[in-house]
Parts: sequence; C-alpha cells; structure tokens
Amino acid sequence: MINDLIGPLGLLHQRKAERAATGRKLGGPLIVDEADRKAVLAAAAKQDEAIAALDAERRRMKAGVRAAATAAEINAILANLETTQ
Repeated sequence: MINDLIGPLGLLHQRKAERAATGRKLGGPLIVDEADRKAVLAAAAKQDEAIAALDAERRRMKAGVRAAATAAEINAILANLETTQ
C-alpha cells in the first residue's frame, strides 16, 4: 500500500523534492519556477503525510496481532485489513 502511494515515479518525485528544498536556483531543470518549487514541496508533504498515516495504521495492526491471545483476535485484525485495501 505504501508503494501504491509512492507510485512508479517515486524516485523522480523524491529527487524533485530534494532539489526544491534547496531552492529554485539550485533545482536545475527539474524545477521550472518558484510556483513549481512550491507545488513540488506541497505534493511531497502531502505524500509524506499519507505514508506516515498508513505506517501508523500498520504499526497499530502489528501491535494488535502481537497482543492477540487467540487466533480469532488475529483473524479479526486481518479481516479489517482486507476491508481497508
């Protein structure tokens, strides 16, 4: 699911975000102008937020599985995972 959020152009977007963070003049051909730089940074922040939320949910589910005392409790957690995908 995290890979779906990152998408097939994830490496390019990461590179653009890194360049945008250094400033427009250092962005090279990947950053067209100041508006583009701000858009790249906003998109990167939004993606980072979505990934962090998904990772937090993954950690909660993992903790639930570890704390489960029965197979039924684990199955309930896994059933929730299947409905959220």
